[in-house]
Amino acid sequence: MEKIWLKHYPPQVPHEIQIPEITVPQILTNSAKRFPQNTALIFAPTKTEMTYYELEEKSNRFAKGLQGLGIKKGDRVAIVLPNTFEVVIAFYGTLKVGGVVVPLNPRYTPEELKYMLKDSGVKVIICLEQMYPLIAQIREGTVLEQIITVSMGPPLGLGLPFQKLMDELTIYEETEVNPNDLAVIQYTAGTTAPSKGTMITHRNIVSNILQIDTFCWPMEKGKETFVVAVPPFHVAGLVNIIGWGIYIGARLVLLPKFDPAETLETIITYRPSFFFGVPAIYAALLNLLQKTGKQYKFDFLKFAAIGTAPCPRPLFEVLDKIFPALTEGYGLTESTGVCFANPIGGLKKIGSVGIPFPGVEVKIVDDSGKELKPREKGEILIRGANIASGYLNLPKETEETFKEGWLSTGDVGFLDEEGYLYIVDRKKDIINVRGEKVGSIEIEQVLESHPSVAEAAVVGVPDPYWGEKIVALVVPKAPIDIEELLEHCKKNLTGYKIPQEIKIVESLPKSSIGKVLKRKLRETTIAL
Repeated sequence: MEKIWLKHYPPQVPHEIQIPEITVPQILTNSAKRFPQNTALIFAPTKTEMTYYELEEKSNRFAKGLQGLGIKKGDRVAIVLPNTFEVVIAFYGTLKVGGVVVPLNPRYTPEELKYMLKDSGVKVIICLEQMYPLIAQIREGTVLEQIITVSMGPPLGLGLPFQKLMDELTIYEETEVNPNDLAVIQYTAGTTAPSKGTMITHRNIVSNILQIDTFCWPMEKGKETFVVAVPPFHVAGLVNIIGWGIYIGARLVLLPKFDPAETLETIITYRPSFFFGVPAIYAALLNLLQKTGKQYKFDFLKFAAIGTAPCPRPLFEVLDKIFPALTEGYGLTESTGVCFANPIGGLKKIGSVGIPFPGVEVKIVDDSGKELKPREKGEILIRGANIASGYLNLPKETEETFKEGWLSTGDVGFLDEEGYLYIVDRKKDIINVRGEKVGSIEIEQVLESHPSVAEAAVVGVPDPYWGEKIVALVVPKAPIDIEELLEHCKKNLTGYKIPQEIKIVESLPKSSIGKVLKRKLRETTIAL
């Protein structure tokens, strides 16, 4: 397999990289030694700061506190928090004692939380104090032993206060942790199937961080600022942004929740060199800018990234004029996050998610596993040291998805003649219209190019005549004439790709990182 994309690497980016035999907490230790007095974290609402020396010292204290609770190598520790200092302290402190971090979304339903606590075998959970009653209610039937609470207001006296674990003055007992040991169990978004616990090792995380850092060559150690607006309970926030930021000694400005006005103010105040957002975050910022009429120069950004969900082309084209070096990336939970992007300072192709990072390979295959030629559509397979080791407690699904080092992504796409990757759809979201395979993303992009459409999602539902009929659900930003919208589709789509039905809805069901939950949407549409 020829790596035709390598010729588009900027000269500063090597074709291959060596992955050091280190663990994730060693990255923090190294940065604390190199930049002890540099600011590591800023909590945006209060402007409170923490240096790298303080972060290392507090994570050591937390590690000792966990050992005092009986946590040992391999034990699971769940973190159910927004972007706070405690997230970062707990992440590195848990890994220092050989624990396995299980990041969970505070907005999960009680049923979802209980399933994940049981499935992963969590022994200790760290959550906001107001979540204590819920966790106490669902802990029966789990192996949960301790609830550590974080207060973001007046203490309520519930659970074991996080600060109490920080009172330890003695050094934690070092545990032998190896690069191949499990570091994180990250549950998938469940957009097309129930959530699965993805097993991510220290080597996976270290590899991904180095791949990102090598590809993003303009970044300088100890001189960068990141504004962190995506949540830490997803691999993009915890590994791709916080993990990479700690590796390069960056100043990380943490936003505990996304609010367009607060985020924009934080960006203007701290002038970050890097910002990452999902399409919904950028759309909200764009909407705010358009409403206020204010114009800002974002030339302090060396690199602005967008990803985790497909970005509508009309939105990207507008954003590209506002944010310099804007690039769309691609990755999955199973690839430890982002591992493709358009090269910084190189050829950028709008509509493409770019080329593989150093150490990452890609190929497109048909249903028989045969590798396809450029522009032929098939399933995207990825290989590299960043690929997770499998799914927790799911041997069949692991065998189906992880084969001979290759990750079967479940995404359909193609490579062009220069090795740039284009996403067509999720494999499970391909609609079969009387034998013709139709990608939902193509239809969604046409619908979203109409001036009255804010968002669109397309699903296939069983139909005795069509096999599956195409149903479009549309969120309006102005009154919509459905007949006019159909005419718009007819002008831009082949006949069999035109939706048989268009429904106007107030909103689309989404995951915590802005991915449309097609599974829920399909179930709801079928039930109507």
